[in-house]
Amino acid sequence: MPKVYHTPERVLLPQLLASMLSACQKRTGIIAAVFQASIYVPDLTYFARPQHKSAMKQRLLASRIVGDCEMAELIRGFDWCSGPLGPIENWSDTLVTTVNLLLASRHPMFLWWGPDLIQFYNDGYRPSIASDKHPAAVGQRGSECWPEIWSLIGPQIEAVMGQGKST
Repeated sequence: MPKVYHTPERVLLPQLLASMLSACQKRTGIIAAVFQASIYVPDLTYFARPQHKSAMKQRLLASRIVGDCEMAELIRGFDWCSGPLGPIENWSDTLVTTVNLLLASRHPMFLWWGPDLIQFYNDGYRPSIASDKHPAAVGQRGSECWPEIWSLIGPQIEAVMGQGKST
C-alpha cells in the first residue's frame, strides 16, 4: 500500500492513483490517461469520525461526485440513467473514486470507462476538447465522440483492452 502524507488542508496520495487504476484496469477494463503520478484531494477524515457518520451519509446521498468545478457540476447534471452506466447512485465505488480523483486534480486527465469507453475528463483537460465536442463528450462512447480518428486509435485501444499492450 502506498504511503499517504497528511497535511492540514489536503492529503497527498503519491502512486495511489496509478496503482488503483492498474488494479481497476485488470478488473474492469479501464483505460486512463494520467498526466501526474500524485494528486491532491480534500482531507475528508472529518466525515469519517463516528459522531459525523450521519453528516457523511447525507453528503454522500446528496451526490457521490464531489467538487464545485465546472466538470463536477456537468457530471452531476448529466442524464446517466439513459446510458450504459446507469444512475450515479448505482455506480461502483471504484468508478466514483476514480472520477472524484480525476476531478480533484488540476492537471489534465481523461478517462475511458468500461467496454463502451464512456468518457470523463476534468477541468484541466477541458481546453484540449474542441468546442464542438464539449460538453457532449462527457458520458459519450469514445467511438461516437472521435469518429474522425477512431480508425487510428481504435486498434490501439483494442490492443490495450484485449491484450494488455501499452501504447
